[in-house]
Amino acid sequence: MTKEPTYAGGLLRGTWISRPNGKLTLIEDLRLGDAITTLDHGPMPIIRIDAEEHNATLTEATPDLWPWIFTPDQMDDDGLYLRGDQLILWAPGSCIDTLITARDLARRQQHQCRRLDGWPASVTWYRLHLDGHQIIIADGYPVGSAFTGGPLAREVVTKV
Repeated sequence: MTKEPTYAGGLLRGTWISRPNGKLTLIEDLRLGDAITTLDHGPMPIIRIDAEEHNATLTEATPDLWPWIFTPDQMDDDGLYLRGDQLILWAPGSCIDTLITARDLARRQQHQCRRLDGWPASVTWYRLHLDGHQIIIADGYPVGSAFTGGPLAREVVTKV
């Protein structure tokens, strides 16, 4: 039996996740079964949590592990810290919402998303799995939850 590849996006330790009734919880404090708010189907329980830790030495030497920051209001370092392949819900003034990676958004919209070069600290990336791929709220921004599937599944998921 082969294991399906896991989408490797992630949210950084210290990210606030929206929960039902307006509550906010740090991503590292969430547990299996905790309900979180989704834009797709309302409150849903977490069915799996992945945590991927990397020490400072490895992180500094591996640019793919450096956090990206999404700042749509263009404030310096006040935004959502995420991994470059994390999906963000993006609607550039149209009626069609699109899921786009932080890395791709940086290519399209200067200053809205950028990599924090030379990250000198350890990182812990979290991925929250729900029943199917959902849009969740992280630090006030709509992002995609984790999902499993190959490239074709990812292509389908990016079209909301």
